[in-house]
Amino acid sequence: MKKHYFLATAVAALALWSCANNDNLQPVPEEANAIGFGTFLARIPQGSGAAAPKVAVLDLNSLKNTGFKVFAYHNSAAPTTLVSSVTGAPTFMNDTLVEWKTNQWEYAPTRYWPRPSESTWGYVSFFAFSKVTGAAATYTAGGGSNPGIVFTTQESAASQVDLVADTAYSRTGAGGAVKFNFAHILSKIGFSAKLAQSYADATVKIKSLKVYYKSGKVSRKGTYTFPGRSGVAGGWIPASDCFSEKPAESGDHLFDNSAGYVLDATAYNLCGDDSYLMLVPQNRAAGDIYVELKYSVTTVQPELTVDNRLTVELPAVNFTAGNAYTFTFALTLKSVDFVNTTVSAWGAETNTEIPTDVP
Repeated sequence: MKKHYFLATAVAALALWSCANNDNLQPVPEEANAIGFGTFLARIPQGSGAAAPKVAVLDLNSLKNTGFKVFAYHNSAAPTTLVSSVTGAPTFMNDTLVEWKTNQWEYAPTRYWPRPSESTWGYVSFFAFSKVTGAAATYTAGGGSNPGIVFTTQESAASQVDLVADTAYSRTGAGGAVKFNFAHILSKIGFSAKLAQSYADATVKIKSLKVYYKSGKVSRKGTYTFPGRSGVAGGWIPASDCFSEKPAESGDHLFDNSAGYVLDATAYNLCGDDSYLMLVPQNRAAGDIYVELKYSVTTVQPELTVDNRLTVELPAVNFTAGNAYTFTFALTLKSVDFVNTTVSAWGAETNTEIPTDVP
């Protein structure tokens, strides 16, 4: 059977709703109860710090490239609590990939809204999150608690993964398409640098920046619990599985594209467009994360270039879901000044005669 989906009007800059039942569109009768999906990615990470980072994470267009996965539970009657309605493995939809094709969200095989009787609808609770590469994110049924996602952070700066998620709890066919309002649920960390002030006759260039985690301090894995209408708040529980500290000089390069950039008094985003750190939200003490920043200082004589190395511990921060954090380094140069110059007096003059034989 051929599937039919209809594209409704976009209601926001990042909103596209896919409808399966609209009186004005005259849907095919035998598919009037087909379940369609729409998405709205309204919340992008908000920056904090002197220079808010660019949004180098999932937006609606990039979500269309990756798709998202859906897990759903069916109940014949309206569930009294979320927990009671989603125990065990999902049977209505289990790891169903929803993809953007031909200007609409599609999945297979088609699911239909359940109807226990001609006059009543069944209830379905949907849980969704963005598709990620590899086994970084897996669904967990919860076993008596809200379902969630077990997520493992990628260590390499080049392999960072963004994650968005949402739930549509206790929906029926009377409500039309299922509309997910995806939100970012990781913490995004970026870095920038600037000069504390203008310095005459000095050019400061970035060389590299490396990030280090102290062993056993920064969780690389955690479990996100979907919130529900039962009063159970969702959120993250960081795991005891932590990053190991790398040996000196072998930390991960957060950026390479900024090497050679000349700093001034305006904060410069060191991370480019794709080198942010995406961490499981967690509360970190001062020094749990530190960075090594290398830069050069050149005076008016290019041959007098001096390389500098600065190790900086990050302050204590409570990284929360859906927020971005920028740490800005304000470099201060200390000039070589000559002060208290004196000229000492000559001592008493002595005259020493050196005999010379003349042949």
